[in-house]
Amino acid sequence: AELFFYHGNIARARYRHLTGDDAVFQLFQNPVEGDFSFTGREVREDELQTEISMPAISLLMESVRMQDELPMLKQRLPHPDRDFRQKAGQLAWEEPDSIELAASVWSRLKKGATLNDLQKDLPRSTYAIYRTVATLLESGQIQ
Repeated sequence: AELFFYHGNIARARYRHLTGDDAVFQLFQNPVEGDFSFTGREVREDELQTEISMPAISLLMESVRMQDELPMLKQRLPHPDRDFRQKAGQLAWEEPDSIELAASVWSRLKKGATLNDLQKDLPRSTYAIYRTVATLLESGQIQ
């Protein structure tokens, strides 16, 4: 993982295939082992490319909330290697903030996919994917 800070806030984050907010969220959802190092350098503001959508404290609070809720989501869903497929004729989704992810999951489930497949294929955190699949499953849109 790489985290870039600017004026006390996280400006950019990368973790495996994830970037931005989802990379930070994922750091709290997987046990992280390894060596850690910190380096500093001068950065001009015009060099900075921010990928993070919220202040550090909000990002951390949201990360901890997801970390707390993820085990409950995992209990509601079958084994991560179980194949899911579309059941409904079309996607019905009411949450505008997550419609893009829901559409990506929905599209991927046309041919069938497991939770593990979705985590490899979609650039979103485990929590976001599990929450989307749980909602689709509980609403009867997938099987």
